[in-house]
Parts: sequence; structure tokens; C-alpha cells
Amino acid sequence: MRIMNVSTADLENPVISTVVGPRFETYDSRWRRLLAKRGALKSPWISPVSWNWAAFLFGIWWLFYRRMYGYGVALALLWLTFLGIAAADPKQLTAFYLMSGGINVALGRSANAMYLFYVVRRARKLAAMGHEELAGKRQVKSTSWAAVAICLLAQFFVSAVVFPVANSEPTSHHAFGIEKGAPDIDQVEGYRRVNYLDLKLDIKNLVGKKVEVFSRASVIGDRVLLLDPHKKFDTNPISAKINDLSRDDRRVLFSRCERGCVLTFQGTVRSEGAFGEFLQLHKILQ
Repeated sequence: MRIMNVSTADLENPVISTVVGPRFETYDSRWRRLLAKRGALKSPWISPVSWNWAAFLFGIWWLFYRRMYGYGVALALLWLTFLGIAAADPKQLTAFYLMSGGINVALGRSANAMYLFYVVRRARKLAAMGHEELAGKRQVKSTSWAAVAICLLAQFFVSAVVFPVANSEPTSHHAFGIEKGAPDIDQVEGYRRVNYLDLKLDIKNLVGKKVEVFSRASVIGDRVLLLDPHKKFDTNPISAKINDLSRDDRRVLFSRCERGCVLTFQGTVRSEGAFGEFLQLHKILQ
């Protein structure tokens, strides 16, 4: 970004209100208070705190709405990078959510200064081109709902289509060491053998039943998250409790599953009422 000074004099440019559009008076008041603290600003990153709730709550969408596409694309690429890391390792999901929240906090703190620099730069260009002549040829657009819609569609496409497809694995039972052609539901030592997807879909109807399931697992505290063994990224895991497991089985979990492992579990489906259903683990089959 080219270094530029922004001062109160820039706010007297009549083109400013056209560039800002909706809520110009609100932003004008914020910018005057912001500049009153420093007199002039050389960078949107080194400026007094000036909070913007819209930027904090809507993040990247707010940037695209206010037509700050460069900032929006940069933050979107950062978001995609961290989402990719979380997709490869579900234990990084917490870090991904914290990162997303941190971006919004930083944006809420710096958005007014960022927007001021964007508006002043655009107003200066319009003034240099002859705003009256330009306005006669085409309308100067201040905001863009179309950009917000495109951003939402892109995020949905990446989250719902690209990553699930990229992280999917062969689903044949043979690939996971299960005998080819074996039935999905069977009785094994009093435990009903179910595949992971059936357990997730029918878990409410299986409360009180003993089940055996082949699953990917990740240990978090005194619980285990059971995840789809055929995918690296599962945003809707099944919760399982480990307090009834033997010491040896708990050792297996803590030594092998902190970063994820694939095992066969036996347990009883239980309900926690409003908190949903979980699997009370009894045994790990190795």
C-alpha cells in the first residue's frame, strides 16, 4: 500500500459522501473523532481504537459490502488456509474458530480507519478524473450487495462441496480391513454391529442398545469424538464417554488417538436429554 496522509481536510472533499453512500453521517462523525486524536494518519493499522460493530459481526461480508475487495480477498485467503489446516487435522478446529474470531475482533478495531483510507483514496481518484463528468457517464457505486452474495456462495461452495470432496476416501469395507460383503448390521457378542453413518442417523432409536462401530476417533478431555472413518473432515461427530473403559483401553486412546486414530468400539447408546445422545464405551477392539 502506498504511504499516504489522511487528515480532516480530506473529509471536506464533496465526493466523500458519494463514495460512502448509506450511513455517511455516522462514518463522518467517527472519522472526525478518530482524526481529532492524531491530527493525521499515515496507516490504517497504526491508529487510535475506533470500534465498528458491523465489521466485527459480519467480517469479510462487511468488507465486500463496502467494496473493499482487496482486503476481503486477502482475509478470505487467510480463512481458506486455516480451514484447510483444520480439514486435515480435526484437532485444529478449535484453533480455526479462535482464528476466525480473532480476525473479526481485529477488523472491528481497525475497520473505521481502513474504510477511511479506502474512501479517501477513491475520492481523490474521482476528484482527479473530474467527478462531475464521471457522474454524468455512470453512477458512482458506494456499496455492493451482489459482492456479498458472491462471497456467501463462494464460502458455501468451499465448505459444503470442495473440502468434503477433497477429503473423501474410498468407502469400500475392504479398504479398512473389514471383510468384503460383510453385513452392516450383525450381532457380535451381544453388540449390534452398525456402520458409522447408520449410527449417526439412527442414534435416537438406538438408545439403550449395545452397538459395535468402526470409527475414526479423537480424544478431547474425558470424551472421545467419533468421526466418519471415510473422511478426514467431519463437522458432526458422535460424542463418546470413556470412563467405563479399562485402563489398557484408555492407554490405547491416549497414546494413539490424540491426533486421531481408527478403531472399532463397543458401547451402549445413552441419552443426556437436551444435550443429545452419546456412546458409553465399554471396550476397544484391536
